Amino acid sequence: MFSGGAKGLERIFIAEDDEVILGELRKLLTTNGYQPVSQPPCELALLDVNLAEGNGFSLCRELKRTGDVPVIFLTARDGIEDELHGFSSGGATISASRIMPTCFWRA
Repeated sequence: MFSGGAKGLERIFIAEDDEVILGELRKLLTTNGYQPVSQPPCELALLDVNLAEGNGFSLCRELKRTGDVPVIFLTARDGIEDELHGFSSGGATISASRIMPTCFWRA
């Protein structure tokens, strides 16, 4: 599990077009000692699969072209095709359920 502000994970890029979810993620990260950013460079990326402009899979491929940033996909979609696409795009994992913020911070 992450511990707040862990060395090397200070800047976390968030690509999320739902303003409510984006606000909650920013609040969650800031409260736990991380710096949410709206563009790279970063040490970790949280990417929504369905973005108004493009998608998280193509954004992940772009991030991987410029560096070795770990990527976690966030989505409400739950198909195996999405999981496979996420991994083949270079993502480390895909969260296919509603975000439960406490799951990121408790063992």
